Amino acid sequence: MSLRDLDAQRIVGAIAIFCLVVGLGIWLLSTYQKRLRQDLSTTDSCDPRDLLGMFREAFEEGEMNDAEFEKVREVLAREEPSASISRLPSKPPDSSDPLDPAK
Repeated sequence: MSLRDLDAQRIVGAIAIFCLVVGLGIWLLSTYQKRLRQDLSTTDSCDPRDLLGMFREAFEEGEMNDAEFEKVREVLAREEPSASISRLPSKPPDSSDPLDPAK
């Protein structure tokens, strides 16, 4: 074998290794992207009534005011009219706790 043949073999070997590394990288990225999409699709399917319940808790604990809670209720009702959120009362029922300092 001559020096030229050895150089050609090294170049071909380097190209082959480069192609394997690039192919492996593409495969890893596509696998990660698929998993990320699956994770996002499962977390995006939240029931508007569940969301309203979480916001109602925040409202009852004083973390939201009346206007903020009403805005959330309106947005959720627009997003999912079939969930009958628009028929829910705009304010949660008042608690009759005599020890509540807010009253």
